[in-house]
Amino acid sequence: MAAKDQRFDIECPDCGTPRNIGYVAMTLIRSGKRSGRCKSCAFALRGRNGLQVSSPEAAAMRRTRLHNIWQHMWDRCTNPRADNWPYYGGRGITVCARWKVFDNFLADMALSYEDGMTIEREDRDGPYSPRNCRWATQPEQVNNTSRNRFVTYQGRTQTVAQWAAELETDYFRLHQRLFKLGWTPEKAFGATAMSPAEAAKSAAEARWHRA
Repeated sequence: MAAKDQRFDIECPDCGTPRNIGYVAMTLIRSGKRSGRCKSCAFALRGRNGLQVSSPEAAAMRRTRLHNIWQHMWDRCTNPRADNWPYYGGRGITVCARWKVFDNFLADMALSYEDGMTIEREDRDGPYSPRNCRWATQPEQVNNTSRNRFVTYQGRTQTVAQWAAELETDYFRLHQRLFKLGWTPEKAFGATAMSPAEAAKSAAEARWHRA
C-alpha cells in the first residue's frame, strides 16, 4: 500500500470517539497543524457564526440556557434577519469584543447567574459588556424594556406588566384592551368578564386549534 493510501486509527483527544483517518490528516496531526478532534468536538470549540467557544469546559455547556443567552445576544445584535434585530443591532446596540469568546462571557457573568434570569443592560443605549450588564428576573426585564408601554390610572403611572401584576389579571388581555381595542384605563382595568370582541377572538382561536 502506498504511503498516501494508508489509514490510521486514532481517538478524539476530547471525547475519545474512535476515528479512522488518512495519511494526509495524520501528517497534519503529527505536525501540530490539526488537533485530531472529531467534527463534533471541533464544532463545539469553534461555535456558531464565527463565535469562539475555546475551552472544553465551555464547549460542554452547549445547549445550556447560558449558552443560548450568549448565542441569542449575538444574534439580535449582528443578524438583520433576527426577529428583534430592529430593537438591538438595528439601532446600534453591539456586543463587546471580549464576549466573542464564550469562556470570557462565562468568566464575567456565570457566578452571578441564577436559573430563570435574563441578561440586561444598565444603559439601554449601551453595549453588551461586563460593565454594562447584569442579570435580571423576568418581571424586571419586562418592566425595563425600551418597548414598554406606560399607563396612568388613578394618578399613578406604571407599565402594563406592573398593572397586570397588581390587579392580578392577564397581561396580554390587558395589553390588547388598551392598545388593540382602544379602551380607556378605567374601562380596561374595571372589566372582569371578556368583552364581545375578546370572546369572538377567543372562539376563533379555539376553532383554529381544533382544525
